[in-house]
Amino acid sequence: MDEMNNNLENMDGMEDDDLVVFETDDGEELTFSIEDYFFYNGEEYALLADVNDESEEDDEEGISCIVCKVTSEEDENGEEQDVFTPVEDEAMAEKLFQIAMTKIEEDDAE
Repeated sequence: MDEMNNNLENMDGMEDDDLVVFETDDGEELTFSIEDYFFYNGEEYALLADVNDESEEDDEEGISCIVCKVTSEEDENGEEQDVFTPVEDEAMAEKLFQIAMTKIEEDDAE
């Protein structure tokens, strides 16, 4: 996913804050739902799942997920908004994915 722009978009049954839409360099839109937020080394990250994933498998390998760094910036109206930047380093992305999955499993156990 090279240099993608992202913005929030409303889809049936989901709120704007639940979705992130990336646009690839060739104009293709990829829509992800925000599964969870978490912190690592003082930085905020989010685990995003592909809403267009047509896999019927129910395990981790059947779900297309990405990890994004979350930062805030002001939009043209001066309001704060989250900006999601995919983690490009594969080793770091895998480590962050494992942290996110552990957090989700712990939350489910409570």
